[in-house]
Amino acid sequence: MNVGEDVRALVRRGGVTLAEYRELRCNSWEWEVLVPALDAEAFDHYARHVVDNCFVSTSRPCTSYPQALAHVVVPEALRRLREQTERARECELVGSCPTCGADQNPDSHDFG
Repeated sequence: MNVGEDVRALVRRGGVTLAEYRELRCNSWEWEVLVPALDAEAFDHYARHVVDNCFVSTSRPCTSYPQALAHVVVPEALRRLREQTERARECELVGSCPTCGADQNPDSHDFG
C-alpha cells in the first residue's frame, strides 16, 4: 500500500478537519485510508465531492440502484448526518439539548 507517513500520522491522530483536508494532496490509497479519520465536516465535504463526481445519469425518477444512491439515498444520508452533527454541537455549547432537554450525558440523549 502506498500511504505516506504524513497520512498515516493523520489517520492515527484522527479528527482531520476540513481545513486540513483541503490542504492535502493524496494518492488514491491515501484518500481511502484517510476517510475514517475525517471529522464530520470534512467527511461531509468529501462525500458530497464523491457524489458530485459520480457520472451516473440523472433520469427522474431514478430507475436504477446506482441512480438512487447517487441522487437520493446518499444526499439524504448526508443531510441527516449534518443535522445530527449540528444538534450535537448545540448540546455541547449549551450543556443540554435545546430540542429535547437532555443533559450532556450521552446515555440520556437520543440523536435519532
